[in-house]
Amino acid sequence: MKNAEQLCEQVVESITDELEDIDPEKLVARIAVLAQLALRAPDAFEQKSDDEMMETDTDWLEDAAIPLELKAKILALKVCRNRCLAHVESETALDIAQPVIQMFLTVLQYEGSFSADDADSPWARARLRLQATTSLLHLSTVKKYALEVSKYFVPIAITIQDPVYQVRMTFLDKLISFLSQRRIHPMYNIVPFLSVHDPELDAQAYVKFALRALPKALTLETFEHNFIRLLHLLAHHPDFAIDVNSIPDMAGYIQFFLELDGTSDNIALLFHIAQKAKTVRDAESHVYSENLYAAYAKAKSWNLDTWPGKVRLPPDILRPLPSAEATNKILKTVYLSEEALSWLAEKSKQPNEEKEKKPRAPRQPTAKRKAAGPKTNGTSKRARTGQKRKQDDTDEDEEPSDSEMDEDDKENERAMSSPAKPEESESSSEEEADGEKKDKPATRVVESDEIPADALELAKEKRSELIEQLAEVDDEVGELLIMDEDPTTPQLAEAIRRATISLKFSPVFLGSTINNTVVQPLLDSVCAYLPTPAESKVTAHDTSFPVSSPRFPAAAPIIQYREWERTCTDYA
Repeated sequence: MKNAEQLCEQVVESITDELEDIDPEKLVARIAVLAQLALRAPDAFEQKSDDEMMETDTDWLEDAAIPLELKAKILALKVCRNRCLAHVESETALDIAQPVIQMFLTVLQYEGSFSADDADSPWARARLRLQATTSLLHLSTVKKYALEVSKYFVPIAITIQDPVYQVRMTFLDKLISFLSQRRIHPMYNIVPFLSVHDPELDAQAYVKFALRALPKALTLETFEHNFIRLLHLLAHHPDFAIDVNSIPDMAGYIQFFLELDGTSDNIALLFHIAQKAKTVRDAESHVYSENLYAAYAKAKSWNLDTWPGKVRLPPDILRPLPSAEATNKILKTVYLSEEALSWLAEKSKQPNEEKEKKPRAPRQPTAKRKAAGPKTNGTSKRARTGQKRKQDDTDEDEEPSDSEMDEDDKENERAMSSPAKPEESESSSEEEADGEKKDKPATRVVESDEIPADALELAKEKRSELIEQLAEVDDEVGELLIMDEDPTTPQLAEAIRRATISLKFSPVFLGSTINNTVVQPLLDSVCAYLPTPAESKVTAHDTSFPVSSPRFPAAAPIIQYREWERTCTDYA
């Protein structure tokens, strides 16, 4: 038959162009035709196949290229999530959410499929994984669902190491958005630390900003107290192993945490938390308990002072050991191989060796200075500063000019009239004379963690008044007061923030900038208690309408803007 190849190409092209919008009843017939063409006219079929029909090698599809069937699945997951959010206030909310949460977990366990037998394409599985994870994050913002979702914290956290970049990046953006607004539990703050081995993700920016912006009490709750959760997460990590080849990767997560969060003030606390890991067991399995003890061994070589305070470990992931004998046995057991211990010992020596090998910079010889001669008034002339000694050493023997003498006289008079500073050392004065003035800090940081004994009773009294005032505007503090429980400092900070944002409470600070009193707590409280830009309602005003006309939300849709415009026109 003439033009058979060309006709087959046209048939293949017409069928493939209609596949996305075709009726399900006709879909089987079209696929059957393609099956025959693939067998009888392979050249025509392969030409279209190579051009655009199948993209089996890609792991991600853009929104415009998503097939209708996949869009339907994604929207179905959203329907389930939104139904749970809509029934938050009902008594059956948890009964509705539990099977939905379990379905999302199933999608994560089967890497984006609803069952192990599904043969979905890689890009379809990636989209479903992302939707399931973000839906779980949305549900974790609700207090009723947060505890149920937290049971599956490990598979949610591992999403940041998804093989598809778009899944990792979108998940991290959504996670940081919720963490910045404090809508989810602080334990999710350890998830960004799992991106240490990913060169394409930059989670350090959020961690550094949070450490800098949060007050000390919230920083402890957000990062330091969750260090045990990082160890627990590593113990449950699917790639966890105690052989010498896997230890560097696992140790990298802990090192990354210490590099960003570890300071001289909290390193003893972190070591204390790591030590307590060997005094408990994992809530799920003894295998994970041994992994946890091995994770503790990575920090065993630290040489630190003991932590004087007490730390309460999270009971949702850890359980106490049955007896003191079991605790002693575990403490004496080494859970790492000799090769792994040798690697850790060599790793701990490397920083010290680098410091020892680092050569010292050669000391620059100081310029020879001429002794200052006596002045007419009997006092010796002050040595000239480096700003006036920019000439070469060959010009040092020249006598100073009259103008320089006058300037030196004025400087000497100011020096004689100003009070002496005994704390400055002789070496610093010599450096200043040579023109090497030391940079002094622009501000003075004053830290004090203890209340003076004479003000302790007054502080307790005022704290009780603060709790009573908060109980009137915040339900959580009111419940604690009714139950005769003393709220913790983080609970008080969160209550103050909620009440301040809702305009029910106004924190007041008494201090003085001259005496540097309460300046630092005031600046910390701006970050801790005031709303972020995302939590503030922004309104706009059209200057073409009267000033007294209604305000319009700047982020509202254009349809609402048209309605508002008509309202303002009628108002004018």
